[in-house]
Formats: sequence, structure tokens, C-alpha cells
Amino acid sequence: MTTEVVDGTARPRTGSRLATNFAEFEMLRDRAGSELDAGRSAGAAAWVQVAADHAWFNPGGQFADADLENMLVRLATVVPLARSSSAEGARGRVLHVVTQAYQTGGSTQFVASWVDQDVSRQHLVCLTRQGPVVLPTKLEARRSRQLDITRVDLTRGLLQRAAEVRELARRSDLVLVHAHPHDVVPGLAFSGVPDLPPVVYVNHADHVFWLGTQMTSLLLNMRDSGADLAVRRRGVTSERCTTLARPLNPRGREVSREDAKRRLGLRPEQVVILTAADGSKYRPVSGPSLLQLVLPTIASHPKAVFLAAGPSPQGEWAEASDATDGRVRALGLLDDPFLVQQAADIYLDSFPFSSLTSLLEVGSLQTPVVTYAGHPEGCEVFGADTPEVDAHIHRPSSPHELSTTLCELLDDASLRETSGDAVRSSIAASHTGSGWKAGVERLVDDASRSSAPARPQPVERREEAVDRLVLAVMEQTSWSRGRDGSVRSTLPLFPTSARLPLAAGLLRTGADLGLKDLLPDHLVPAVSRLAAAVRSRTAAR
Repeated sequence: MTTEVVDGTARPRTGSRLATNFAEFEMLRDRAGSELDAGRSAGAAAWVQVAADHAWFNPGGQFADADLENMLVRLATVVPLARSSSAEGARGRVLHVVTQAYQTGGSTQFVASWVDQDVSRQHLVCLTRQGPVVLPTKLEARRSRQLDITRVDLTRGLLQRAAEVRELARRSDLVLVHAHPHDVVPGLAFSGVPDLPPVVYVNHADHVFWLGTQMTSLLLNMRDSGADLAVRRRGVTSERCTTLARPLNPRGREVSREDAKRRLGLRPEQVVILTAADGSKYRPVSGPSLLQLVLPTIASHPKAVFLAAGPSPQGEWAEASDATDGRVRALGLLDDPFLVQQAADIYLDSFPFSSLTSLLEVGSLQTPVVTYAGHPEGCEVFGADTPEVDAHIHRPSSPHELSTTLCELLDDASLRETSGDAVRSSIAASHTGSGWKAGVERLVDDASRSSAPARPQPVERREEAVDRLVLAVMEQTSWSRGRDGSVRSTLPLFPTSARLPLAAGLLRTGADLGLKDLLPDHLVPAVSRLAAAVRSRTAAR
């Protein structure tokens, strides 16, 4: 009988949603293993990605899987030589391995800020599956300085992409993996491979399942909560963990709060509470939403204005705007939140899903920051914690404490000033400048003395509070896409001989497949550009 650990006790596997998801994951993992045993390496690599995609979006009570990692170790031995192999290296170069880069989002900003601050080294960003997504200006604008960009997603086949990444690594001094949790290319390139520079996995998705424990010389955590979960639930030893504050390159104050408010159509005496994150980070998973928690406080303070950069002005946000005569405003996703950041008197972190990058960006403007710690015990990874700044973050843990904290900050300008100054100073000391650079040098030294483990460490599947919260977040935000969704997401990465039968099977289940689902993945960017050009010419007629 298969057992699982539920709240610390071993029990027979139940029929819970977590258990159902894990059973589906096991089937996908077994399919990958069958392909591997049959010698169909390209198909096996794609099935490993399907299984990892499923574990990411459809949580099953695990944050790592040793069997899946072992498959990558085996597949890494059949990765071919790169098309243009060269032993010549670029000294002082950092290779950043990224799946997709976006105009908004903390991971891409992490890379851009690292490049801005780590000026003693050259940097190469390698994109493994950028696809039709336009390269963000935050990376393009840095190309002429210390940053170059290469795309291996224009190469056909996962194994061939891994070969090119491996060759780029051998011509670098340090590898930082910022990949999506399901991306198999870094694992294929680095797992069990000798003669590579230190490979550091950046734990930017520290709340979900990811691949990479086997290839990692050192796990770079940006938060203690992420490191704790990695040791407890991923099989990563504490000796292979390090913590470094997220790099930040703040623009600084360019507009006074008063002028920023005027440009937003507000009065200078109004007190602006700002929150900024993708709208999905505000969808409640149990209990009231963040807006429901905050709305009574806003209603009782006539000068308070609540701006939300990210959520769309629909549903509860539209209702709250009507109820407060427009003092609650959902602004949608902003390409550049500069003006609202400059206008903020108080920053309120998103909930139930924290947005640490936004918190730090606004806190660097001498703005007090508040994060609601209303998660169940053991779910700290969903909150906001970061080295040295923690002591200066307001962290109410109940609805009453949240209301009291906001009321105190709304009513007391001197409290806002002193609290904001403490946050700004701590961010400057740990996330920027000489303090952050010293941390990088320690990281490089530690990585040079570390090596990837001899074999993946098995980890128990569990059903704890954090597993249930991850599941609830994925399902309530509609990120869960089921087994067929994971197959569809990976479909273009399969060899043609496997892709077409899989597509036919999806069509029989009612899936609405498009051309990009049927094409080989390396052709998707070019075909997407062509389709966009045709649409543009047609619209111009």
C-alpha cells in the first residue's frame, strides 16, 4: 500500500485532490521513463517536461522528485555535441539561463538588476523558449553595455538546445539558472556533467515544484522561507543553500509625492495606499480577499486612496470604486508603474500571494511597507521576507491588526516618514551597492567550492498546510490546467512522430488547438512574426 505523510503522520493515500494530482503526475513520469527505457530520448525529454509542468501547475504534495531528476541525469549523457564547439572561454562571464523574459515580472527584473550592479563581469542571457514573446526593453536596452542575449529556442529539439547551453556554460565562469520550474533544458545541459563552472539555481519560484536539485552546485535563495522549504521538502542540504538579497536597481525619487499625485488627478493632501502585482495574486483562496479586508479602513478615512496596479477594474474592484466615490482604483497591468510608485504614501503587499519585487521597489522610495501575514502556520513562503529589511516591514497577522496598522499609518505622517526611512536604508544596505556586491563575491566563492550531489535525494510526498495552500492558489487563479493542459503546453517540443498523434488525441477530447500547437517549437517565433505582419498589412488596407 502506498502511503503519504499528512500533517506529520504516515497514512494510506487518500482520495484528496492533491493525491489525485500526484497519481496523474506518476502516470506522466512513468510515460517519460518508458520512453527513456525504449531509447526514445527526444520524446523522453519532452515527457519529463510534461510531468514537471503538471507538478508545477497541479500540485500533488511534492516540491521535487528524485525519479524525474534521475531521468535528466540519464538523458544528459546522450546530449549531442554543440554545433560549434570551442574550448575558448570568456573570462569573467556569467551565463544567465532563462526560459522566457517578460516586460513585467520579478524574474526578468532580477536579471536586469543583477547586470546593472555586477559591473565587474560580462553577462550573457540565454533564452531556452522565448517563443513569440517580444524581448523586453529592460534587457534590450542593456545589450550595448555588459549584456548579450542569445536564443537557443530557435534550435530544433530539446537535446540540441541543451548541447548549446552546455557549450555556453563551458565558456563562462558562473552559471545562474533562472528557468521556469518545468524547463528541462538546464537539467539536460548540466545534470551529472563534469568540467562545468559552478551552476547556481536561483530559487525565484520557491513556493512551487521545480526541476533542478540535481544540477545545482549551490541553491541561491532570496529569502529564509524559501531556503527552509528547500531543505525540508526538496532534499537540498543546508550546506548547498545560500541566501542573497534580491538585486535592486531603484530609479530613486524623480517626482515628489505631491506632484505625482497631481499628475494622477489626486489632491496632495490625500494619502495613497498602493499595491502592485499581477491580478491573480489577489484572488482569495479562503476567507476574504485583501480588498475586502482593507475596504472598511479606506471607507472610514475620507482622505485615503487605494490604488491597485495589476488587478483589472472589474468585479469587486469596480464595486469598491463605486462605494468609495472612486477612492479605490484598479489600474490594470501597467508597463511602467513609475508614477503610482512615486505617489505612494504607504505600500500594501499583495495577498494571498506576495510580490516582493514591487514591495522593494516602492520601499526604496522611503515608503513604509505592510505585508499581511494571514497565512496558516507553515506557509511563510507565501509571504514577504527578505534579508535585513524584515525588521522594518509592518507584518500584521489578523484582520484587526491589519486595520490597526493601516489606520496608524494613515493618521500619522511622522510615523510614515520614520518607518519609510528605515525601510529605504535597509534596502539600500542589502539589495544595492557595496553590501549587495559583497554578497555576490561570497556567493561566487561558495559556489566555486560546491559541487552537485552524486544523486538526487528522495523526498516524501506530504499533505501539509503549505501543500493545500499551493493547490488552492493554483486552482483559484485558474493556473491549474490538468494533464491535457500540460501535454498541450509541451506539444511543440515533441518530435513530429509523437506530436501529431498527441495532437489528434487532444482534438478528440475537444481541445481547441491552433497552428502554434502543431508546429515544431523552433518555428513558432518566425511563424508568429509572419502572422503579425499579415494582420498588420490587412488592417492597414
